Amino acid sequence: AIIITHPSFGKLKMKEESIAPVRDAFLQELRDSLQDMEDDDAPRHKIKQMEKRIEQAEQRFANMVGGAGKDNVVTFEEMGVDFLFVDEAHQFRKLDFTTNRQAKGIDANGSIMAMDLYIKTLWLESQNKGRSHCFASGTPIVNTMGELYTIMRFFNEKQMEEDGIRYFDSWANMFGQMAQGMEMNAAGRYELVERF
Repeated sequence: AIIITHPSFGKLKMKEESIAPVRDAFLQELRDSLQDMEDDDAPRHKIKQMEKRIEQAEQRFANMVGGAGKDNVVTFEEMGVDFLFVDEAHQFRKLDFTTNRQAKGIDANGSIMAMDLYIKTLWLESQNKGRSHCFASGTPIVNTMGELYTIMRFFNEKQMEEDGIRYFDSWANMFGQMAQGMEMNAAGRYELVERF
């Protein structure tokens, strides 16, 4: 067994051919969402936000391939790792996804740490089907229900695709609902807020 800290694990570089399929699929999802927004004459600021998100995602994936702070001596694939046991896995709960929903309780922006672990688990799963990784956490859902969607993607994405719930909006229609409730705003007054 190799015991390694989360930051050191993130420095283990992946080969570009392992990153490329995930990168290409995610960027295509974002571009399709942008095209849908343009076709539906969405407000200009929303289109600008999506364009910025695409640029940020492109930069994030470029950094994953050969960015600063990565170990360029040996790649993750070359280390001979055949299983990951991830403690404090809630630190990887923010995996990027696309959605047309705009509500509290949904945050589609992910973290580099989560995307890095996701790509590594996909590669391991391709090598050891059903025996690639295990997560441990006392708090698997910290802030939003979107984090539950992320957990399902880490462990059962192929089944989600077969069931027609691979994308967040279809998953949310199946397992979630919008609810209204009173919440205190920054001014200390209560207001009616819709939350997933």
